[in-house]
Amino acid sequence: MKRRRKPAAAWGVRRARPVDGPVLKALRRRALTGDPLAFGSTWEMESKFPAAKWRVRVANGGGFFLEGPDGPSGLAWGIPDSDHPGDVLLVSMWVAPPLRGTGAADALVAAVLAWAAAEGFPRIRLDVGTQNLRARRLYERHGFRPTGLVRPGDHSGVIEQEMERALGRPARTRRR
Repeated sequence: MKRRRKPAAAWGVRRARPVDGPVLKALRRRALTGDPLAFGSTWEMESKFPAAKWRVRVANGGGFFLEGPDGPSGLAWGIPDSDHPGDVLLVSMWVAPPLRGTGAADALVAAVLAWAAAEGFPRIRLDVGTQNLRARRLYERHGFRPTGLVRPGDHSGVIEQEMERALGRPARTRRR
């Protein structure tokens, strides 16, 4: 049985602020270059985004960064699902390799779940590569279950599995 690394006490999760466009851009660059098959995008596509697009991304939904003495080293975003009004999507989940297995990813997922519940979303969904067993186990620890929907990802031939989790509260009007 693999032992989990202990988390560094100096690391924490913080909510993204409107001025964090450059932080998001830098972390997405690290994520997309280090784990290119884990996302429905590429750095080549996102490197063309103007600064205004990064600001809009930060402002959209509930975004969180993992930060510590070495700076930001992880991110996760909850965004309203335009295809299924009332649902939220967990997207852009990434933690730097040295922090994997420390509970950092759990902290990010928990932050997005808490945000979505506080906003009154009844359900949260995500897509994860079927080959990414570590990520699937992370989401299962947080109550996500497969919906049965499996489809090709946006690029690279990765097959994605949809997972969802009810947030356990009746829906209420979301704050704007």
